[in-house]
Amino acid sequence: AVDGLLNIMASGDRAAFDKVKPVLDDLGENVFHLGALGTGHSIKLMNNFFGMTVANAMAEAFAVADVAGIERQAIYDVMSAGPLRSGMMDFVAAYALQGDETKLEFAIKNARKDVGYYQQMTEDAGASSVMSKATLAALTEATEAGQGDDYVCKMVDFYSKKLPV
Repeated sequence: AVDGLLNIMASGDRAAFDKVKPVLDDLGENVFHLGALGTGHSIKLMNNFFGMTVANAMAEAFAVADVAGIERQAIYDVMSAGPLRSGMMDFVAAYALQGDETKLEFAIKNARKDVGYYQQMTEDAGASSVMSKATLAALTEATEAGQGDDYVCKMVDFYSKKLPV
């Protein structure tokens, strides 16, 4: 926010959005008007669900690499060489490979909250999310085990404790 690099998802009245857009442009590098009121919030939940699911998948892959006797760098090199590479993968890798947890300063308990809201949103829409159940279960277990204030990249540690080495 200080650097003006937020992604801002706005929705609602277009005329009101157009009026405040210059201010939003100062705050964010990407400013979106997404349609009817509530759409921005829904897309934020979808975005965070997707990001936290990718982060958890990467964290577990590093933990499984440890169990299998595979160097973490090797798994990262292969997975990041193709279409799987993402910013979220790199955030988790920064911690798993260099111990740098500052690339994505987002607490596990906040990820749990957002994925829980996403799951509730799908249920309210008459659907049942398959993927969010596993992500939410892991984030909940990690939070209940005392890791709630840790950053999401430390889910690597959560999975490492769960898997026999």
